[in-house]
Amino acid sequence: MVESPRAGAPGLFYTFKDDAFHGGTDRLEIFELRVDWTTPGTSTFTRTDAIDVTPYTYTVCGFFNFNCIQQPLALQRVDAVSEWPMWPLAYRNFGDHQTLVANFTVDVGGDRAGIRWYELRKGGGGWAVHQEGTHAPGAQDRWMGSIAMDGFGNIALGYSIAWRSGNPRTGMFPSLAYAARLPGDPLNTLQEEAQLVAGTAPQSGSNRWGDYSAMSVDPVDDCTFWYTGEYYTSRGTQWRTRIGSFKMPGCE
Repeated sequence: MVESPRAGAPGLFYTFKDDAFHGGTDRLEIFELRVDWTTPGTSTFTRTDAIDVTPYTYTVCGFFNFNCIQQPLALQRVDAVSEWPMWPLAYRNFGDHQTLVANFTVDVGGDRAGIRWYELRKGGGGWAVHQEGTHAPGAQDRWMGSIAMDGFGNIALGYSIAWRSGNPRTGMFPSLAYAARLPGDPLNTLQEEAQLVAGTAPQSGSNRWGDYSAMSVDPVDDCTFWYTGEYYTSRGTQWRTRIGSFKMPGCE
């Protein structure tokens, strides 16, 4: 049963650190914000956990190179936005343990973007990795992800997806897709992805992509996932927004 955060619980924030740039090991760092509303100056923002994770490379196409993701029928590339976490931590309290889910974009090889995702859990001790994975099937780029968990422990990850073949006239225009998992699925895995909407044109005139996508759970039933992001139906910088919803099997 999902419970509210415990009384006096702090706000939770995180960042990731790549050893190639920040030293040490590849890790997630968890911070707690404790606000003193009476005397704001005594509020604290403290790193409480540094969690080692499977090694990754977080810069796609090089450090702060915003011309990255290739599109069919366009010389313009778009930003993989791999320098920052995508989407805030999504928190759940199941009574016997607390859960956080998170995701960000990584280089899965050859400047191809994939989504790194995590489920962290906290029981009697500190936060620790319960499961983690890199979602990068096929040859496509996947980026601009957002992730959430419903009240039954199902996880859904939404993202932008695109691909340009060796022939620049063919491939997949930037589109929206998602992948999900049930609590009983093998750890560290997502099910086969589903497409929310297919883009039919490239972005041109700007490398800025999204600010940002969002995956949320409906508070009415704590079961319905809502996902939104951008795509194009005609060349240019006038994007369209698609909002979609879905439930996982057995979620009532």
